[in-house]
Amino acid sequence: NFIEIAKNAKIGFGENFNQGAFSVTSFFSFHDEKGGKLRGENYIYCVKVDGITVCHMGDFGEDVNRFNFSILPKIDLLFLPVGGTYTIDAKSAKKVVDKINPKFVIPIHFKTEKSRIDIAPVAEFLSYFKKFDELSTSSVSYDKLREKVTVLKIKEK
Repeated sequence: NFIEIAKNAKIGFGENFNQGAFSVTSFFSFHDEKGGKLRGENYIYCVKVDGITVCHMGDFGEDVNRFNFSILPKIDLLFLPVGGTYTIDAKSAKKVVDKINPKFVIPIHFKTEKSRIDIAPVAEFLSYFKKFDELSTSSVSYDKLREKVTVLKIKEK
């Protein structure tokens, strides 16, 4: 059972967990551009299931020009912070997308109507792309692979 496997996976920085067609790998990064001096360390998790790799960048705040993105696997779906202040901002997030070149990107950690955190809304990040798909649900179907990056924004409720 996938859920039971995931519950039992305890993964530290740079460690792997493999169980059949399911694997999780963690990667070390920093939560800020000062080598963790402001906000500490960050986990990046890449999960591979049935040949599809999903990567969650966590609170990635590291200088995108210094991070070695080549350590990450080929990513199909990327969850990427875009709001700045506590993570990378929209401009840096666009650079990450250009370096990683995932099939799909879901922006995270941005200001919404309901949030009170001092971070930027998703609009600037979206402005770097000619188009994006707005999802009315949090489910993503992987039926049709696209050759270029597709940004998926989950519609606010």
